Amino acid sequence: MVRKKDRFWSYVEDLDDRFKCNFCRCDFAGGAYRIKYHLAGVKGHAIDICTSVPEDVKNEAYLAIGGINKKLKSASSSSNAQESKATSCSTSKDLCQATDSKMCGKKDKSVVNKLLAQLVMVNNISLDVVQTTSFIRFVQGVADYGPEYKLPSNLTLQRKLIPNLMVKIEEYIRRIKNSWSITGCTLMSSIWSDVDQRAFINVSAYSPSGAIFLKSFEVSRAKITTLYIKDIISSVIDEIGSDKVVQLIIDYTTNFESTRDMLIGKYPQLYITRCATYGIQML
Repeated sequence: MVRKKDRFWSYVEDLDDRFKCNFCRCDFAGGAYRIKYHLAGVKGHAIDICTSVPEDVKNEAYLAIGGINKKLKSASSSSNAQESKATSCSTSKDLCQATDSKMCGKKDKSVVNKLLAQLVMVNNISLDVVQTTSFIRFVQGVADYGPEYKLPSNLTLQRKLIPNLMVKIEEYIRRIKNSWSITGCTLMSSIWSDVDQRAFINVSAYSPSGAIFLKSFEVSRAKITTLYIKDIISSVIDEIGSDKVVQLIIDYTTNFESTRDMLIGKYPQLYITRCATYGIQML
């Protein structure tokens, strides 16, 4: 049975492994997953947002990726800006009052959710943060400790907590790298672009002892050639030691075959495969 094609393909032109937006006429690699984020106008998902998409299509895509249908409008005059600021202050005050009155009585999840939304909005925090393991563990830790918990000062964070954590992270990285002499490691590399059109090649390593981030290379799109990718990957392999790298997983669809052939020519023992997650996103 042939799977039904996602309805959002009707808003783009299908170019096999790529698509061209019908609104902004820009083309990108990927499939329905990336089309939705492009049309929804949600930044931070390794694809540029569409600046010409109609509002109804934008809202439809936003809902499709699990977002809440809300329209953010910038102030058109200084009076509107002041009104917005006053509203924000009023909202903050209301939330604080609600916290004092409701949190001390029966539990009200909506109050806490509003405080979280305010934290994210006021501090311009990425929405992805709430799904990270570290954030979830922190929230759970505060809940387990109870209302007596007091946040440390920024000075305590700067001079004590973060330096202590850095020592543990360095020990963790050193332990994992030492294990590569026994088990070897798998390198994982990907290319992504931020909202400012800067391209990055990231390289991480995985082994039975754990995974670590190794390096990030900022490059222009014009420089992302087969030879350039090969040189970057080779520099990382040589730094680690070719005898410790057993596999490479990459997501470069266009340059995969030629990059693989060049790297295998230099490192015959290397096993190179495509990224499965990237392949799923391309569907």
